[in-house]
Amino acid sequence: MLELMRVSEAKIQLSKPQKIGYFTDLHFRQNVPGTSACPERVSRKMANILNQCIKRLKKNVDLIICTGDLVDDPDHPEVKKDLWILADLLDSIHIPTIIIPGNHDIAPDIFYHIFRKPNKVMQIEDCEFITFFEDICKEGKEASVRTDLSLRTMQDILNENPSKMKHTFLIQHYLIYPEYNKGYPYSYQNASLIRGIMEKSPRKIFSISGHYHHGFSTIQHNGVNYFCGSAMCENPFPYYILDTNADKITIQRYDIGSCSDGSIIDTARGS
Repeated sequence: MLELMRVSEAKIQLSKPQKIGYFTDLHFRQNVPGTSACPERVSRKMANILNQCIKRLKKNVDLIICTGDLVDDPDHPEVKKDLWILADLLDSIHIPTIIIPGNHDIAPDIFYHIFRKPNKVMQIEDCEFITFFEDICKEGKEASVRTDLSLRTMQDILNENPSKMKHTFLIQHYLIYPEYNKGYPYSYQNASLIRGIMEKSPRKIFSISGHYHHGFSTIQHNGVNYFCGSAMCENPFPYYILDTNADKITIQRYDIGSCSDGSIIDTARGS
């Protein structure tokens, strides 16, 4: 039986991405049986939660970003069916997306048979988006490493300083800063090398990561801004809207929330 493939690259056509919808770490399961080994991840409720999030975002944003771990078990034979469900849902809202895989997703070359592959660099008016969907894990290690080729490409891009560029977004799954590796490797093995390149750039850089489920608000370190969203798969099921219109990026968090009996609340609350 032939397997359908979505091989086209994501074509983003916006006059200006004033507002960006963002979520991360869904750990979705539907065709894949069971639930996550971590009980706080409500993998089997994610279809309902994501649907509510998408309904809200499509009325309020110009672009949607997800920084990986869309599914929970990349090795199960039914995992591609779950990825197709998510890809079709995101396609149905007709809003441009930047979707990258995480360590719980299948390999990037297969992942992008299902999701639209973003260009490495995408410029939209005075915002530029640089994606690192190719970052790998070394054999026998959980932590990711940015390859020498990716580092050189990153350096070449960030050394330039286009006069009209207001914000440069770096989008990846793993953390660059701060380094959180106690008990589990959340950061790149070569995070200090990545930071060194970023800190020498003349640009205003805003780094977006997932993977660290607690997340953190924007932290500035040596002139670079770092932000990590909390995992959508864990109560109160957050998503975010980033406003790029001003010189400083502002972020509003919204929590979908749940009732004490575990049912999902229909009204989001800002924080």
